[in-house]
Amino acid sequence: MINNTKQCPFCGEEIQATAKKCRHCGEWLEDSVSNTKNQAATEVSFQRDSNNHKTEVNHLKTPISDFVLILFWTGVIATFISMSHQSGVCHLTNPHKWLQIMQWATYIPEWVADLLSGLVDIIFAYALYIGMKQQTKPMSGLLITNIIITVVVSFLILCMDLISIADEDYIGILISLFVILGMLITSTIIGVQFIRHFNGLLNKLGWGMLASLIIVISAAALISEDEFSMTNTIISFIEFWIISYILYIQAELLTD
Repeated sequence: MINNTKQCPFCGEEIQATAKKCRHCGEWLEDSVSNTKNQAATEVSFQRDSNNHKTEVNHLKTPISDFVLILFWTGVIATFISMSHQSGVCHLTNPHKWLQIMQWATYIPEWVADLLSGLVDIIFAYALYIGMKQQTKPMSGLLITNIIITVVVSFLILCMDLISIADEDYIGILISLFVILGMLITSTIIGVQFIRHFNGLLNKLGWGMLASLIIVISAAALISEDEFSMTNTIISFIEFWIISYILYIQAELLTD
């Protein structure tokens, strides 16, 4: 025999199986079904929002937090000196205003500035790797690769400052190109990952990394230190501000 009755979920009395309203307590039975569906839809929507949510990261805990400001200003000053050399301002006989300051900066050898800048970049790359270990997406493999490439690039730049690479030294040029290409690819991937998965300072760092790559490529293609030109100066100045911005974001990110 087919059971055509059911219990009301509100009062427990027996009612018709097809009833939409309880004849005992007067409660609408479809409301509970609708509420259940709405609750399920809300849970699905919340789950989707959680899956699409970017993690807000404005601080990374690292062992260098006490020295971040020193590293930041060292990096900024070293970048300014390198920018001054790249602009070719040392070839001017009677510079004016801020060009005079840039010319004074060229009295410090470029290899000193590049050495300091390289050390700062390596330390910040290591600190970023350590700090990201605490995140849900640590990107350990990429960040270790970034440390290695940063060390190699810094060493190559220092060698180019101290040892003039001849035009016919194809092996040295080829190695340099491969390393720089590796740096561009790694930095691009890291920058995109920071933008896709994080908000806050880490997201800004990702945008800064992508912007710096464009400037580095432009600078490598256009800048010549053999003579002064406004093109050199403008590109060098933009590169200086972008690198300084990246250093600032990293300093804010790594400071307690």
